[in-house]
Amino acid sequence: MRVIKDEQIFKHPFASLSKKTIESDSGIVHSHLVIEKKDAVCLTLFDTHTKKLLFVKQFRAGAHYNTSLNNSFTVEPIAGHIDPGESPIQSALREALEETTIEIDESKIELFAKGLTSPGISNEIHYHLIATFDSSLLDMNSILNSVHGIDDEEIQIVMYSIKEAMEMISTGEIFASHSIIGIMKAAITFGE
Repeated sequence: MRVIKDEQIFKHPFASLSKKTIESDSGIVHSHLVIEKKDAVCLTLFDTHTKKLLFVKQFRAGAHYNTSLNNSFTVEPIAGHIDPGESPIQSALREALEETTIEIDESKIELFAKGLTSPGISNEIHYHLIATFDSSLLDMNSILNSVHGIDDEEIQIVMYSIKEAMEMISTGEIFASHSIIGIMKAAITFGE
């Protein structure tokens, strides 16, 4: 494959949209729209004290403008872009602190998968991680009743058992694919 033309259509600090024209090894010319984004982490947290998963709930524009969902808010793992020079684990630890104020012990975190979010149009890779924490050591009342995040995120913290989360997938209350991946891993790792 060789790139014949690479035309940037739109650029934003978090993503850009390009039209790329490539010629395959067999000589066929293809044009593709490509969303280029920074890679990101998705951290699923399991509380060893309550046996529940911790999620963030926040407004997501993509969910809002998808009329089949009827829901502008997603229940999802802690997630965010990987900053330059960070490993996926370092990024996940930073995001946990930013989005929840919870400091995760690095020895309790596992990178279990990575994959393209939407290979037909985007180059973004999600690194999926899972970690444990013990809520009995924290002021969970304050964490659960505060608004978290940086800038304009307005993140609410919610917790569900694995069984409740699986039911929420079935009912469509949890619909973000990175959430589903984390819940499935938690079900395999911690049972239920």
